[in-house]
Amino acid sequence: MNLKAYKTKFLESWVQFIVFDANGNFVDSCDTLFSISDCNSSLFDDIPFLESIKELFTTLKTGERIDFPCITTEINNYSAFCDYVFYKIGYQNKTCILWVIADFTEHYANLTTLQQQRNESVIQQELLEIEKKNALITRDFLEYKNEELLRLQKLKSDFFTTISHEIRTPVNGILGLSELLSDSSKTPNHDYIKAIYANSKHLSSIVNDVLDIAKIEANKITFESIDFDIRKLVTSVLDSFIYLGKERGILVSSQIDSAIPPLVRGDSVKLSQVLYNLLNNALKFTKKGSIKLFIKVLKKYNGTVNLQFEIVDTGIGISEQNIDRIFNAYEQVESDTNSVYGGTGLGLNIVKQLLELQGGEIKVESKLGKGTKFIIVLPFRVSEANKEILNPISFEHKSLRILIGEDDLITQKVLSEFMRKWGYSVDIVGDGKAVINNLTLGKYDLLILDNRLPKLTGYGVIECIRHDFSETTNNTPIIILTGDTSDEITKQFVEAGVSKVLTKPVDASTLLASINDAVLNTEKEARHINLDYVMGVADYDKELVSEMIDIFIKTVPQQIRKLQQMLRVDDFSGAKDIIHKITPNFKYMGIDNANPILKYLKKNIKKTQKGTLIEKQVNHLKEITKLSIIILKKEKLNLQRKPLC
Repeated sequence: MNLKAYKTKFLESWVQFIVFDANGNFVDSCDTLFSISDCNSSLFDDIPFLESIKELFTTLKTGERIDFPCITTEINNYSAFCDYVFYKIGYQNKTCILWVIADFTEHYANLTTLQQQRNESVIQQELLEIEKKNALITRDFLEYKNEELLRLQKLKSDFFTTISHEIRTPVNGILGLSELLSDSSKTPNHDYIKAIYANSKHLSSIVNDVLDIAKIEANKITFESIDFDIRKLVTSVLDSFIYLGKERGILVSSQIDSAIPPLVRGDSVKLSQVLYNLLNNALKFTKKGSIKLFIKVLKKYNGTVNLQFEIVDTGIGISEQNIDRIFNAYEQVESDTNSVYGGTGLGLNIVKQLLELQGGEIKVESKLGKGTKFIIVLPFRVSEANKEILNPISFEHKSLRILIGEDDLITQKVLSEFMRKWGYSVDIVGDGKAVINNLTLGKYDLLILDNRLPKLTGYGVIECIRHDFSETTNNTPIIILTGDTSDEITKQFVEAGVSKVLTKPVDASTLLASINDAVLNTEKEARHINLDYVMGVADYDKELVSEMIDIFIKTVPQQIRKLQQMLRVDDFSGAKDIIHKITPNFKYMGIDNANPILKYLKKNIKKTQKGTLIEKQVNHLKEITKLSIIILKKEKLNLQRKPLC
């Protein structure tokens, strides 16, 4: 079979040719797809499609064509998709129409499948776009929700800040005035004044409970690490309970182990709060008998002392089934406890969390009707200052000149009387601008500022001092009084170089100790550091000196920690390398009191000299570094000084 024959055979399988005249009369057909040769009538009558287009044939010229793709055609009882092509031709000596029918059913089916696939692809793409937009909308919503939560959290924080300050300030005034009156008044009303003082302390503790539980739940509680005298702290806490117990015929007493160091390092405020809560609970639930506080050394190790506190009462006790519930927040073990005894149901929960956050623990032993014993174990560092304990009321500071910025009139009166009582010279002003004005007129040994002064806040005053006053004024110690207990406020003032941040209400002993510490530390600082050498090395480039200070602050504490780690594993060679590396840093910053320690360590870090003496020297170097960093931060502010007020 030749090529032509193959072509003919292939075309016969799917193409049919039909010839009809201008009137639709059948002329010829190859009947490939269907039989039409026996048609005796006009095709226009039998085939509606031809009837609908017959007018086109009159305009069609010989050799021209008309195409109609994808026409549904019934072929042997099935629907096919065919292309129609019409030509005007000459056939058997007359003008005719050639109708070519090509069966493209499979082709159109493939096209349909392809189109469906394309449509599905487009739909899939559109779905992906929709999902993407939905994800973006979800993200935007979550971001908005997060921003809204942050906004609400800030509103809540700001509310607590404001309400804290507004409540603590008047409470501070009441406490201060009643403390002054109780010291000076020996009239028949003396006991009433002491009762006012005790109840004010109670009100203060309730305020602290509410604010502290909010901070603990927000994971924003922080802890101080300062030196304090356990014995004085216990005496201060017990005073009000001894008086209240006496009125009710209850003996309140304490017994303190003589082995407890004079000074320990920890958070004295939080310890006072814990003891106050437990003693207050004991007094609340004891109708007769006694309340005793025992403190003893449980363990000493590596400069740390574990102290055990026991608060033992002869009160109503706790039933066995309720013991596990007493530390739950907002809960009191009996339904009538609040109406009979009062309280918020927060105290013991706060105590437990405060202790555990400091690495301590609390447990309770009790029998209903027999009394209760709370046992606390809490670790403290042994203070390095035990060798040089100073009397907090130091005679050499009797001539201090103090400037106080406080807008609350009662607090002004309280502070003024405290200063007069202690023999200090004092000026009191009511706003931040007045503080600045007074500083321009004279020199003061100490500033005591409320953080919410009108016209210019306490922080605003500090910024002006740091950036617009002489170095002498810049180094004046500052104590901040605040009713706001937020960590952000405390951190802000610490970074600004203040000596102490005290939370209202402040009792006389705490304030006096803080004044003494601030002045003594400033005197130590004045002898502690000298930047003349590094200024010369840097050719008096203040920006370069600031960068060198940053390097000291960032690297030296890390190196000292690394030094301690190496000594613990007897890596004496590595320890010597670190001493060699950090020595120039202390020289650059003019920290001369570190030189003897560095020389001693260089000479004695070896196997034959390891032990507590080396450890003490390294700890001493660590303390010098901490103090140096505080001073260097102030010095850096001096270097960057520019007018702000």
